[in-house]
Amino acid sequence: MIHNDPNFKRIMYLRYADDFVILISGSSDDAAMIRNRVKDILIKKCGLELNKEKTIITATKDGLKMRMRIMIPVDDIIQKLITNKFAKRNAMGIPTATARRELVNLTHHEIITFYNHRIQGLLVFYSFASNLTSLRKIIMFLHLSCALTLALKFKLRTCRKVFNKFGRNLTDTETDIGLKLPNSLKVTHNYSGTQSSSNTDNLLKMS
Repeated sequence: MIHNDPNFKRIMYLRYADDFVILISGSSDDAAMIRNRVKDILIKKCGLELNKEKTIITATKDGLKMRMRIMIPVDDIIQKLITNKFAKRNAMGIPTATARRELVNLTHHEIITFYNHRIQGLLVFYSFASNLTSLRKIIMFLHLSCALTLALKFKLRTCRKVFNKFGRNLTDTETDIGLKLPNSLKVTHNYSGTQSSSNTDNLLKMS
């Protein structure tokens, strides 16, 4: 019987909202190994990080408890924005939004659609992360990149002139379609196992 195997370990996974706990009838080394494997899987398969402050190993009378929280790797995503030409680093090394010059020959509506696909894709992809509100910073880069692209297209020179002309959502006056910016960022706790660490790149690169 497997229960008579001295190497057999009982493991239980519990999830509540954006937290989850793994219970194991084993040693602290077993718990540390599982935590490291979870960390590796999240990075490689999901492009996410464990919150170091919230990820703890605690001894209980029945075993060991790990309480974990999944986080959006904001700095990594900003670097992907730079790689995919939505942002660049200024002379001081600070990331700033930049125009996508290759899009200026598209229509206003097509440019808005291009950015909407990326904003909505990121919102869905990271909807279960504990620090979902951190996505505002990423959306801000895309918002400003869109404005700068429209500034080039319509020769308006600055973001302020673009926002004055088209409004906060940069609405196309012919189709009345603008950026779909979230009013709030509420964690939905919905996770799709089909996600992978390459998906953020795919979202930013898609046509």
